[in-house]
Amino acid sequence: MTRATIGEWIYLFNSAFDDRWQSVLKNLETVTDQEWKAVLVDGIRSIRDIVAHIGMFKYMYLAATFREREFGYGDEPATPHESRLATRGAAIE
Repeated sequence: MTRATIGEWIYLFNSAFDDRWQSVLKNLETVTDQEWKAVLVDGIRSIRDIVAHIGMFKYMYLAATFREREFGYGDEPATPHESRLATRGAAIE
């Protein structure tokens, strides 16, 4: 993989978490705490669950690529303590 390709991946990855209109964080601005935990009828995951899953990879990819796997999927920070996901506000701090 070339440096340019790696640079593009890093740019796209980081843009998912900045404050641009299409980012995860920007799209969470209007989510209420009730919506945060709700699972739709016939659904499987809440917004909270999806954000936790997306956020996990922000840590896991870095650890797997540039470090010696300091933690696993079930360890913090990849899987944050329940209090970090209790509300939308707590999760995006």
